[in-house]
Amino acid sequence: MKKIKANRKMIIGVIIGIIISGVTSYAVAATLINSQDVVYDDKTSGLGVNNVQSAIDKTCSNIDTRLSEIEDNLYKVQNMYKIQNFTSSKTMAYTGVSITLPSNSYCAITVGALWTVGAPLKILLSYSPTVKTQSVAFLGGNNDLDAGHISVSHITLTGNSQTFYVWAQYTNVGSNQVEVSGFCATKIKQ
Repeated sequence: MKKIKANRKMIIGVIIGIIISGVTSYAVAATLINSQDVVYDDKTSGLGVNNVQSAIDKTCSNIDTRLSEIEDNLYKVQNMYKIQNFTSSKTMAYTGVSITLPSNSYCAITVGALWTVGAPLKILLSYSPTVKTQSVAFLGGNNDLDAGHISVSHITLTGNSQTFYVWAQYTNVGSNQVEVSGFCATKIKQ
């Protein structure tokens, strides 16, 4: 008998719970409001809309437009730094150092001939590792042999990717260095 009374109480509790749940769900569903039916006061935003849904849509559209404008002006900046040892020559010769600038980029680089054995006399940026006369930038006639280095700078807007080759002439044959510094800024959204 006690089991039947306990089961009745449980069954009645479940039925009451179902009824309360159904009434609550109906009440919540009946009170939900469509955002298109809610009036929006457009005094300060200037969106030109009169309901909440249109205000949300217009705001999202404006954010997308502004983000697109920001993306149009973002650049990836690449550090072009490198230092490399090579064996110098008393005649103008390719150092074995090359610099590749990415396509569609604003680039500013400085290339320096440093020395430990014999001072640098001339430095040249060439389009070729085999022909020194195709020069991009040239610095010659180092009159201050105690300065320890000479350098040449090149600033460009690349169309296609470009590779430059560093040539140098020293007072002595020996182990020396070429240092490249600078940057390239490439537009992210082309």
